[in-house]
Amino acid sequence: MRKKLPIRFLARYLGNVLRSRLGRADRRKLARPMVASLYLTVKCNFRCTYCDDGTGVMYPDLPEPDRLDTERTLAVIDILRRASPGLNLTGGEPLLRPDIDEVVRHAGRAGFDVVTLNTNAFLLDRHLELLGDIDFLVVSLDAVRPDRSDAVIDLARGGQTARVLANLALAGEERRRRGGSFDVIVNTVVMPETIDDAWDVFEHCIEHDLLFSPMPHVIGVYPNPGLVDEPRWHDLIDEVIRARRAGIRVLGNELSLRAIRSFERFECYPGTRPIVHPNGDLFYPCGPLEKKAGNLLEIGDYGRALEQGFERHGPVPHCDARCHLSCYMETSTLIEQPGEALREVFRWLAPRKRGHFALRRPPRRGSRPEPLAACSLRSLPSLPPDEVRARASVAGVTRVGRPEPLVV
Repeated sequence: MRKKLPIRFLARYLGNVLRSRLGRADRRKLARPMVASLYLTVKCNFRCTYCDDGTGVMYPDLPEPDRLDTERTLAVIDILRRASPGLNLTGGEPLLRPDIDEVVRHAGRAGFDVVTLNTNAFLLDRHLELLGDIDFLVVSLDAVRPDRSDAVIDLARGGQTARVLANLALAGEERRRRGGSFDVIVNTVVMPETIDDAWDVFEHCIEHDLLFSPMPHVIGVYPNPGLVDEPRWHDLIDEVIRARRAGIRVLGNELSLRAIRSFERFECYPGTRPIVHPNGDLFYPCGPLEKKAGNLLEIGDYGRALEQGFERHGPVPHCDARCHLSCYMETSTLIEQPGEALREVFRWLAPRKRGHFALRRPPRRGSRPEPLAACSLRSLPSLPPDEVRARASVAGVTRVGRPEPLVV
């Protein structure tokens, strides 16, 4: 993929760093956007067991009576373009929109420095031309074994994973045909029962030169309790960090990877990754808190919408150890430690050097536990990591796995 000095990103980043140190006390966390996330739809053609809106309602079941039509969606993109150097088009499943090619084409030619498209890739073979208008394609893949992945996707007919893998290969071919004009990121949600599957996906990414992005399963805003202090989770993230240092393509700076390893608290600057609903509503200060600043189309300007959110809901709060998701952690951790950001810039611009890399994978479990069903996942508690540890200590165990040990 072509590399260029990200001037606008650096300028915005430096502005956020200065604001976090020198700004008025109640506005120091009111960061400006670096990559805005526009949800094109909340509908999805998969029913992944772990995936919901944060309240337990799965995306296919969410109502969507007020989704913007094409013209108004493009107008929201133009508003975001004036506010943010980067745009992330996401969902739901964006490829379900009949106008997706037009929307992506408009976004790709609107003048953003970076345009990212998140998809499950099931319909990607019908939309290969849109790859010419994006910089990053993010594909969700939680296992490479079809039986394991299809169990997570949770559709009765099966066969989804085989098509996703085929379309992921098509994306790789298209990337080579286009001279590397876009890159492919594989995002893997990891649950205690699927850690071995995440290793498989990691190996697949190394083999096919894809960016690997591990993401812990989150219940509400807190990590799955079975991952807290789980040695096998630590082994995976430790190896991801080692691989990254060796030149293997991994998404995420080392600060954020260390934070998801042990579920440490980080200071969040959610404004760097604002979320816009399919009807144009801007969340303030973030999606997980479920508050809204107002509608971008009605207000007409992102900055004014942000100010309205501040006036309605007050300063950005200092949350506990939660939201261990790359969308918030990447930029937030770098604002806290600018030296790491400088290293990231040099790492991005430096010629890539990679020799042979031998993955240090621990022994697989003899019998992999089945991924939990959606109803079982939603019965798990949503608890801060320290409370999970405290309950495990009271119960006389070193860590918490499935929900039973939490009953004390």
